[in-house]
Amino acid sequence: MKSFLRFFLVLCLGLGGSGCAARDMQLSNEGFQAISKRDYAQAEGPLKKALSLNADNPYALLNMGVVYQETGRLDKARQMYERLLALQPEEVAQESNSGSFAGKGLVDIAKANLKLLEAQEAELEASRKTAETAMDRGSSVSKVSTPPPPEKKGPSPSAAAAASSTPSPAKEVFCKVRKNESLLDIAGRQDVYGDALKWPSLFRLNRDAMEKMKVTESFPMEKLPEGLRLKYVSREQASEKRAAMGDKLWAVDVGSAKAMPGLVPSAISLMRSGYPVYLIKSQLAGEEWVRLRVGFFKDILEALKAGEDIKSLLKTPDTPIPIKIDKKEFEQFAGY
Repeated sequence: MKSFLRFFLVLCLGLGGSGCAARDMQLSNEGFQAISKRDYAQAEGPLKKALSLNADNPYALLNMGVVYQETGRLDKARQMYERLLALQPEEVAQESNSGSFAGKGLVDIAKANLKLLEAQEAELEASRKTAETAMDRGSSVSKVSTPPPPEKKGPSPSAAAAASSTPSPAKEVFCKVRKNESLLDIAGRQDVYGDALKWPSLFRLNRDAMEKMKVTESFPMEKLPEGLRLKYVSREQASEKRAAMGDKLWAVDVGSAKAMPGLVPSAISLMRSGYPVYLIKSQLAGEEWVRLRVGFFKDILEALKAGEDIKSLLKTPDTPIPIKIDKKEFEQFAGY
């Protein structure tokens, strides 16, 4: 899929020579800062609050449209741009991610973004038609009767050689719970994952044992029975799984919190429904946040579909945001 360039901006209205004139503008600025870091999940909250305070804030409308457009929610992006155009604001952009748009009117920028959105919609539609055509061809081919291959009494020498040279899969590995250890403690052990936030992997792999206990919001921090045998994923196993997956660099950003316990109920609900969740730390304005994500998907269409299913499962008002992750994040969490 092509990478379409979107234009976003922020304007800080002067009040006595400093500061922003209104709370909705402050929130719009916060959204802009997150967009500047391509952190669309973090940008969405402040921009929604800005629009709840002032539904006609043209900067928040434009930036909210960018968030929706960059995360594949094209219908909502169109609504934001069309609302802005209906207002016909006279404001101009003081800052833009394109030098040619600095000083331009918001109406002009919204129109430019709409053209990009239409191109994006056309490409998605072309992708869908290509996929449907491929499925139709596959269906017609499957109906053709072909004679079965001749029966072989044994493998050919080349097949036998190939079979003998195939590396055996990595063996399953287990660890034992030590005295006073929790899932967080075990995941953080260097002989296990070396990362306490990978406790969901332990929960998912040992659900039968976990479900026999009382699972609450504080469950990852609670002591487990000493001597309990838990399965985990070795680095070799994770590497094999990643190789089989290929480059699936899309995930669904389900939610974020400053404290990890706030994400536990959603994480456990998702794992009980078979979703491979993971937790990752992020920095915003000098503060540390924890994000709950589900991965991994080959493209934005797969991630969008998963987001809709997750919304239904968790009964959230908004669809979780699809996000393209970098290779480092994929290698850190995929396969576990």
